[in-house]
Formats: sequence, C-alpha cells, structure tokens
Amino acid sequence: MEFLRKAGRAVLAADDFAAKAETAALLALALAVIGLSATQMALRIFFEKSVLWLDPMGRHLVLWAGFLGAALAAHGGKHFSLDLAERFAPEGKARLFGAVGRLAAAAACVFLGAASIRFLKDEVAAKSVLFSIGSRQIPAVWLELALPIGFALVFFHSLAGLLKEKK
Repeated sequence: MEFLRKAGRAVLAADDFAAKAETAALLALALAVIGLSATQMALRIFFEKSVLWLDPMGRHLVLWAGFLGAALAAHGGKHFSLDLAERFAPEGKARLFGAVGRLAAAAACVFLGAASIRFLKDEVAAKSVLFSIGSRQIPAVWLELALPIGFALVFFHSLAGLLKEKK
C-alpha cells in the first residue's frame, strides 16, 4: 500500500512538473509567434518584402500552443469535458462525474493520438516539406509532432487528475 502512495505522489509530482514546463514552453511559443508575426509585418510594411517560411512556421507554433493550452487545462481540471462534468453533476456526484470525464478525455486522446501517429507516418512516407529556408527543406513531420505529443500530455494530465483530492 505504501508503494501505491509513493507512486501516486510521484505521478502528481510529474504532473506538476510537466505543467510548469508546459507553461514555460507556452510563454516561449507566444513570444516566438508574436516575434515572427511582427517581423513579417515590418518586412511587408517597410520593405515590401516577406519571408515565405514565417507564416507556416507561425501557424504550426500556434498548433503547439493550442495543445499546450489543452494540456494545462486538463492539468487544472478545466478541460471542457472535465469542467462540465463536475460543474453540472448532481450533489455529491461531482467527483464521480469528474472521474468519468477524465477517463473519457483520456480515451479520446488514445484514439486521436493513434490517428495522429498514422498521419505522421503518412507525412514521412510522402516526404512532406513544410517550407524551405534557403536550400534546407524543413520536413512537416517535425512541427506536426505537436499532435501526438499534445494528445499524450492531455492523456497524462487527465489520468493524473484522478489522483487529485477534490478541493
């Protein structure tokens, strides 16, 4: 039994650590997207030029930011399915409904994560290029890794939330 308590504490510590890392990454991504967008605007306004790869890079960074935001929402129990399940549950059933919501979110992440891995395999097979910088081609798969990683993070936070005490 003590082993299970220690394992639970370790999972919760990893959950908190991941949320802190995701917060830092989300801040860095927001700054990068703002910087890329501002650079592109300045180039267009002042020099009537643009850098072709800045727009697709910015879009994919927003994809990463969206998944990190979803992971942080799941960590805080504020992912839409989790929040609704607990908010509108009958009296005394909020914890049960919250657990069902977390399990449903985790199950959805398994299916969507598997689909995203199949998608990435297709992208690798097709040798999809997102953009080029000079003669260097950037494969789409590197920035599209946001899909399976994002689903894995939401999955982890959803299940870790089962161990949290109701406040």
